Amino acid sequence: MSRDYVLRVRLSTYEKEQLQQEAKKRGIPLADLIRACIGQFPPPKKS
Repeated sequence: MSRDYVLRVRLSTYEKEQLQQEAKKRGIPLADLIRACIGQFPPPKKS
């Protein structure tokens, strides 16, 4: 899958630590963890 967009998000220290901890627990990069979370959403509706 092509990666066409970059998303910048501001997080608190606590939120960043939560994400880093979960990614480490799963043995995956932070970006992959975020993509996995997004993958749980329903597909976008076509307009």
